[in-house]
Amino acid sequence: MEQFGSITPGDLGLRDDVLGPLNAAVEKAAGEHGDTFVGLSDSTRNHSVCDAGRWVEGLFTSLEPFQVAFVHPNAKGHANAADHQVSVAILNAVGVN
Repeated sequence: MEQFGSITPGDLGLRDDVLGPLNAAVEKAAGEHGDTFVGLSDSTRNHSVCDAGRWVEGLFTSLEPFQVAFVHPNAKGHANAADHQVSVAILNAVGVN
C-alpha cells in the first residue's frame, strides 16, 4: 500500500467508520422513496487509492502548491459499478430480471 497525498493506508479505517453509516442512511432514504440503493463498498474493498490494484485515481487541484482535490473511479472502478452493481439494479427496476 502506498500513500496518496495526505491519505494514508491507516486512514482507510474511516471507510467503515464513515461510509458504513453514510451508506446506511442513504439506503434507508432511498427505500423510503421507493428507490434502490446500490452499495459499492463491499465490491471495492482493497481497491482504494492506496492499493496497488486500485479502482480509483486521485485528482489534484494544483501541483504548486500540491493540493489533492478528490478521488474518482478509474476505468476498472466504473466497470465494477456498471457490470456488477448498477446494471443489475437497473434491470431489476424495469422488471427484466
